[in-house]
Amino acid sequence: FFPTTMAGGDDGDGDGEPVLTQEQVLVLQVVERAGNTGVWLRDIKSATSLQQQTLNKALRVLETQKMVKTVKSVQQKTRKLYMAYDLQPTREISGGPWYTNEQEFDFGYVDELKNVILQYVRATQIADLGEIEESVKMMKVSKVPLEPRDIRTLVDALVCDGKIERCEKQPGDGGSKGLGATRRRKDDLDAYKIAKDIPDDDANALTTVPCGCCPNRHRCRPDGVVNPTNCQYFQKWLNQPDPLADMEDI
Repeated sequence: FFPTTMAGGDDGDGDGEPVLTQEQVLVLQVVERAGNTGVWLRDIKSATSLQQQTLNKALRVLETQKMVKTVKSVQQKTRKLYMAYDLQPTREISGGPWYTNEQEFDFGYVDELKNVILQYVRATQIADLGEIEESVKMMKVSKVPLEPRDIRTLVDALVCDGKIERCEKQPGDGGSKGLGATRRRKDDLDAYKIAKDIPDDDANALTTVPCGCCPNRHRCRPDGVVNPTNCQYFQKWLNQPDPLADMEDI
């Protein structure tokens, strides 16, 4: 990832090229091998067998030379990962487009994107994922490029919110001409429209619980960043009026 380094003193060689000690080169090699998943300080120490003071000094030099940087994981916010300076962390570490540079979930940004999608589906009456993705790109509301899986996550969240629902789209149904027409994907088989309220006599725990369609269900666990305790969807579902409460006296 970097120009060839030379073992030597801590000072430059006069030509602007960094000259690293053997310890610093060793640490750099361990960090480079970790790629964009990064490596914990404990693992660097184990791989290099360096004393803590020597290791800390080596890392400081590498950070100053912009060969190594520290990043925080959304899963382990109290621990730092070391990574090659020019690499970007994986989504598992950065949290993807939904997290700020401080690894905080950006609720405002997500809500804005969800509202854009909701307004588009309302305007077109029915839309598939390809059309929704193209509409988000054309409106240029996203801070960063979004992948198809990001759009699906947003759409799944709107389904969980009860704002839209899946449906079958027939040729000529809804949508904007030109959006998604040039490329059809398997995902385009899923179409969406504004949701209708579930009749009270059909409502029950199985039809309303959000877990089944939650976009983060695969990351949800009791001790994880995503968990039932702080889940907004689950809390909203628990706090809503019981549709069967009026039937208790019948």
